[in-house]
Amino acid sequence: MSLDELGDELTSLFLTASETIVRRLASISLPPTVPTRTMAIHREGQDWRSEYIDARSNTLLTGGVAREIAPWLDEDQVRLAYGCSAAIAEAASVTLPFWSPFEGHYWQLVRSVEDERANRGLPDFDLTGA
Repeated sequence: MSLDELGDELTSLFLTASETIVRRLASISLPPTVPTRTMAIHREGQDWRSEYIDARSNTLLTGGVAREIAPWLDEDQVRLAYGCSAAIAEAASVTLPFWSPFEGHYWQLVRSVEDERANRGLPDFDLTGA
């Protein structure tokens, strides 16, 4: 897959996944963002101060809702995400001076809590790089 094709695939994935997740949230009466309070640091020259401000946070990142009603993506989106991930890893293996698997804490996009408990978080990729 060329880098241009990868860019097109990632754009498509982002747009369709966003629509799917917004629809899923609406079906359970949750907004895409929720009000939160967060600390802000203000710097003025050598002085600084902190204060709590009102902000909005992604619903999926607040509380356990993301985990309890996972997976968020449908099978076609999961296939596209894995395909894009493989293309990114392949491109990185050519350009990076080392080999390292990509990982993250967003398993609930593609697996349910039951899947995660059954799997116990074991990776489904070869750690040797072979």
